[in-house]
Order: sequence, then structure tokens, then C-alpha cells
Amino acid sequence: MRVRYVVILIIQFGSYLSQNRTIDSLKINLKIVNSDTNKIKTQIRLAVEYTKLNMRTQALEVFNQALTYSENIKYNKGIIVCNGNMGKIYSASSNYPKALERYQRSLKAALESNNTKAIASCYTNIGIVYKNLSDFKTAFIYYQKNLKLGETTEDTAAIIASAVNIGNLFEIQKRYEQALEYFKKSLELALKTNDISGTIGSYASAGQVYYRLQKYDMALNYFNSSIKLCEGTPEYNNYLSINYANIGNIYKDKKEYATALSYYLKSEKMMEAFGDKNTLTKIYTTIGELYTILNEFKLSSNYLMKAYSLCIQTNTPENLITINSGLAENAFFNQKYKDAYLYQKRYKEINDSIFNIDNSKQLGDIKTNFEVEKKEIELKAIAKAEKEKLEIKSTEEKKKQNLIIYCILGAFVLVSLFSVFIYRGLQKIKKANRIITIQKQQVEKQRDLIEEKQKEILDSIHYAKRIQQSLLPTHKYIERELNKA
Repeated sequence: MRVRYVVILIIQFGSYLSQNRTIDSLKINLKIVNSDTNKIKTQIRLAVEYTKLNMRTQALEVFNQALTYSENIKYNKGIIVCNGNMGKIYSASSNYPKALERYQRSLKAALESNNTKAIASCYTNIGIVYKNLSDFKTAFIYYQKNLKLGETTEDTAAIIASAVNIGNLFEIQKRYEQALEYFKKSLELALKTNDISGTIGSYASAGQVYYRLQKYDMALNYFNSSIKLCEGTPEYNNYLSINYANIGNIYKDKKEYATALSYYLKSEKMMEAFGDKNTLTKIYTTIGELYTILNEFKLSSNYLMKAYSLCIQTNTPENLITINSGLAENAFFNQKYKDAYLYQKRYKEINDSIFNIDNSKQLGDIKTNFEVEKKEIELKAIAKAEKEKLEIKSTEEKKKQNLIIYCILGAFVLVSLFSVFIYRGLQKIKKANRIITIQKQQVEKQRDLIEEKQKEILDSIHYAKRIQQSLLPTHKYIERELNKA
């Protein structure tokens, strides 16, 4: 196990050195680049590298410079990217009002240029901010917009993000089966499209549902799958920290407190470096609750008060529920019953304010609206499938008709060619017959001439014979004369 973490540290250190070299190189490029747009692009790349190293102050400063240049030359893409990335930095720092302001500016520029990928990203990020502020209805509206846009433009990244976020809302409602359905869909699509970030988030979200369902082995499998993809990549350290905390929760429920604490402390260290105050609040609260179980009441109180301080900074009422619950439990075990009562009362007030009738109605409306939207999508899909079926059928019928026409034409051509051959043959036979007839007539004529000549000759012979017979004495006469002699 130690070897594994040493390897991870070596990889991350190597990545850190590489990023520092990249930063130095980009700073040099900034001094020599001439084009305004190229200068903006270089500044954005530099700010992104600062963000990867969690150097948020430097990143914001460079993004601001790039944004000013972009606005001066009306470079819309620069305005979108700078505002969007600044929004992410503020969101990671749990400064949600500033995050919303930047995301809305980015969205406005994206809508003006019809940049669908940027629009989808803004919808997702704005929805996440509202979800963190416990405004589930507004969060759902933005998730729904992103889902529709993703389906229209066939943007798989937008569809994956929407599926995960809608699944998170179902998880909040404790509708775990529906949440799991969407997490599995997002995971399937993320794996298919090799979307690393989407795969990491989908594994972690599905693991969280299995944890809620107390299917701990399944949950561990999903969390560990998410961890494998995070390791060695500093930009995924927030996911890595969350996964460690989630695994800690499993061991806490299994009463393996030492193992649980080791995972919580790893998660705490990474999240403190990353600086996500909202998530860090939850980690402090969880560690505080564990120390209460271990009867380490002072440590428990310290962690819970740290969580409370961060929660006030970030204005996340949902976190106040668990913090006050933890403080009430800590005070009770310390036999500070008055404090325990006050914390428990505050817990109930905040819980009722967040999950009151109106908010329950919001979640119910989300369910109804989503199911209506889902039904509409299904009906559209069915209609599209039927239309495609009809088009395929029509195409096949046209193909059949064309085939029949081609066959008829082919047969006609063959018959025509055959007819020509027959006609030519008949003509040749007719011509031959004419020649034969002529030749026959000529032969017959010659025969008649020969017969006529032959007759004339025979007639001449017969005539001569008669003359001869008339001139010469007869045979009897000669015989008689001979007898006389």
C-alpha cells in the first residue's frame, strides 16, 4: 500500500515539475507573441496551468488580463472561456455569488455566438451552483436545458453531465433506484466515448448510491474504479479526495473506525490543498462525527467548529444541518445538555427551512416535470422511430418499384434485341430464298431451252429418217430382189 502511494507522489511530483516548465515556457511566449488573439490564447493556457497547480490567485489575475484584451478586440471566444474558467475557480472556492456572475457572463457571450458546447457547459455549471445553494428547482431547470441541448446537438458530454446531475437530484430525494438508473446511463455513455471526467464522476456517483443502499462491496468497487482513473492526474485531486471520504464512510458504517479515519485524513489533506470549501466543510463534519464516536470530544468539537466557520463563509445551509446535528451529539456526550438542546433546535429549524413544504413541492415538481419531459422524449423517440420505419419502408418500396421497372426495361431491351436478331435472320432467309428462286427459275429456263433444243434435234432426226426411208428401198423389196437373183 505504501509503495502505491509513493509511486503516486512521484508521478504527481513529476507532473508538477512538467507543469512548472510549461508555465515558464508560456511566460516567455507571452513576451514575443505579436497577434492579439495569440496573446489571449497564450494567457488562457497560462491561467489554466496555474489552475491545475491550484494557484488560483495567479490564475484569476491572468484570466482577468486575457478577458480585458478579449473585450477590447471583441474576441467572443476569449470572453466565454475566461468568464467560464473564472466561474469554476470561484465555485471551487465556494464563492457562489461570484461564480454565478461569471457563468452568466460566459453564457451570454456563448448565446450571442451560438456556441453550443459553451452554452452546455454554462448550463451545467450554473445548475451545480444552485444545487450547492439548495435551490433544487432552479438547478433542475438548468440541468434540463443542458439535457435538451445535448440531445438536439448530439453532444455526449452534455448528456453525460445532465444524467449525473439529474441523478444527484434524485439521490437528494432518496429515490436511489432512479438515481442509479441515470448514473449507470451516464457511465455507459462516458465509457463508450472515452470521457475520463464523466467516467470518474459516474463511478463515484453510482458508488454513493450503493453506499446509501448499504451495498458496501458494490460501493467500494465503484469508488476504487473512480480512484484508479484519478491517480497521477493533479486536476482530478478533488475527485480523489471525495472518493477517499466516501470509502471512509463505508468503513465508519462497518465500525472499522481506524481505517475510516485514515481515509478521512487523506481526503482532508488533499481537499485542503485543492481548496474546495464546500467539500472541505463536509469532510471536517464527517471527521468531527467520527471523533465523537471515538469519545475524542475535543477533537470532535474542533473539527465541527472548523466546518461551521467554513459553512458561514460559503453560505451553504445544507451543510449546517449535519454540522448542528454533530455539535448536538458532541455536547450531549459531554453532558452539556443545554448546548445539545440549542444545537438540536437549530438543526431542526435549518432542516425545516430547507426541506419545508415549498421545497418538498419543488422536489415533487422536479419529479413530475422530469417524468413529463421523459415521457415527451420517449414519445418523440417513438415518433422518430416510426417515421424512420415508414421512411425505410417507403425507400424499400421505391427500390422494389425501381427494380420492377428496371426488370421490365431490361426485358424490353432483350426482347427488342432478340426481335432485331430474328428480323435480320428472316431478312437473310428471305433474301436467300429470293436468290434460290431466281436461280431455280434460271435453271428451269435453261432446262426448257435444252429440252426445246433436244426436241428440235429429235424432230430433225425423225424427219431425216423419214426422208431416208422414203428414198431408200424397203427391206422387203431388197429381200425380194435378192431372192430373184
